[in-house]
Amino acid sequence: MSLDWTLHKGQSCRLIAPEGEIFGTAAEQLAAYLRRLNGSVLTSDAAAPAVVLRIDPSLPGDGFRITVSEGKLHLIGQNGRGVMYAVFGLCETLGCRFYAHDTEVVPALN
Repeated sequence: MSLDWTLHKGQSCRLIAPEGEIFGTAAEQLAAYLRRLNGSVLTSDAAAPAVVLRIDPSLPGDGFRITVSEGKLHLIGQNGRGVMYAVFGLCETLGCRFYAHDTEVVPALN
């Protein structure tokens, strides 16, 4: 995956997502892992790097896609579960490992 999107250590990012429980849960998970990975927090500052959560029903069942477009990181799922998979897929790309519901590895990124 080639990304032309950068989030520096401790830099805030903004989240763009529709209303809804699944997007709220995905946003909470994303915020928690970004904070643990490099100290980033969510902000409403329009100048901050943006992450977009959205649904694309044309993807295969529970599928997801991670792309960069117009300077924004897009985490796209076929449905709500796919959006969650996209969040965890990004975390895995950044080095997180999820072995069991109570066993994970979250590296500190520089």
